[in-house]
Amino acid sequence: MLDRRERRPGDPVGGSFWSSFGGHFGAHFGQEVKDYINSGIKNIHLFEPQSKIFNELYKLKVKYPFIEFYNFGLGSDNSIKTINIEKKNEGQSSSILYPKLHLDFYPDITFESKEKIQIKKYEELNIQNVNFLNIDIQGYELEALKGCGDSLNNIDYIFTEVNRDYLYENNPLIEDIDLFLSKYNFLRVESKWASSKLPFGDAFYIKSHYLNTKTILFSKVKIKGVPT
Repeated sequence: MLDRRERRPGDPVGGSFWSSFGGHFGAHFGQEVKDYINSGIKNIHLFEPQSKIFNELYKLKVKYPFIEFYNFGLGSDNSIKTINIEKKNEGQSSSILYPKLHLDFYPDITFESKEKIQIKKYEELNIQNVNFLNIDIQGYELEALKGCGDSLNNIDYIFTEVNRDYLYENNPLIEDIDLFLSKYNFLRVESKWASSKLPFGDAFYIKSHYLNTKTILFSKVKIKGVPT
């Protein structure tokens, strides 16, 4: 996955134009919390299923008592899953899915342990006044989006990690995310790959009614072609 610290200036995270409320799936240590607060976001919901990482994340509660913390993952059903844990990348590469190309690109990152984690459907949490989602959950993004259900009707902006090849076994590809989110009138307006050789990156989706006609046409042509 992209190191959160390597996102370039101008990326949606840290900007002030897109949201007043936010939910972060796969919050890790809460690296973006200061960006959210500096952007005026106060209704912050952080989800992190890995127990050791969550314990570190939760320490932010002292400084930011208004933030809501959740020690479970998000998916398309309510269940118990097994997550494959790695330590080299501080758990940022840990995934419910088994690694595939990840093992070739990052042979020094090994998945040496497992943890049982709880998975819940976001839609059933009944979280109010959230219109922005940041999703970074190592190939499980589409399952989490499915679990959002009709709550996506109240979401305006989504910033998510995407893949153009199988970094993890059977992970969704960027066109799968495009297609699913189009059902809720989202368009991908920006995407950036980690590099020309690496198959993962980030994409930003906006509800089409916020876009002008030119942007909508450009986005639709881009989505039908080679992912950019």
